[in-house]
Amino acid sequence: MDQEQIAANIRRARSYLRTLPAMAQMQDPPARATIAHDLIIRISGPDGLPKELLAGIGGTSEVPSPSWFFRAALASQVAMFIAMRSAEESAVLEDLEVVVHAETDDRGALGMDEEIPPGPLSMTITVRYSRSSADEDTTRRIIDWAVAHSPVHDAVTRSVPVTVAIEKSAPAGEEASNLRS
Repeated sequence: MDQEQIAANIRRARSYLRTLPAMAQMQDPPARATIAHDLIIRISGPDGLPKELLAGIGGTSEVPSPSWFFRAALASQVAMFIAMRSAEESAVLEDLEVVVHAETDDRGALGMDEEIPPGPLSMTITVRYSRSSADEDTTRRIIDWAVAHSPVHDAVTRSVPVTVAIEKSAPAGEEASNLRS
């Protein structure tokens, strides 16, 4: 798909959603995680994801951790949104690469100090490219727009209400009880 097709598809999608705004609201496909054994977690979800990942505490680095997938989601989505916006602006950013670094303190995740957050203390999104067909200001606007409109970036920077539902499954043939909090 070339840039003109990408830009045309974005225009079509925006037009469609202006006409039918209710179609913009949806439930995203869930990601499921189960313990396979020890600290090996099986995940299932959209195609293309590995079948297993490592919980991260006391394991090896043979497979990525959940935090890495989070950073990968942010990096890949920002790259995708840069490509989308570039197509709309008829610009080409050659050799585009987006890298997300995070600084963390494991004491927060391990509950060792309630003053230390369990998540990242800071994150840096680095956008690299070798050449842009647009001027520097336009290129910067494209990148800033992409970061600002990334749903993963939004979830990181905006306080998002999260509900935790606890459901106890019943043995086969028995009725389950649902706990809500």
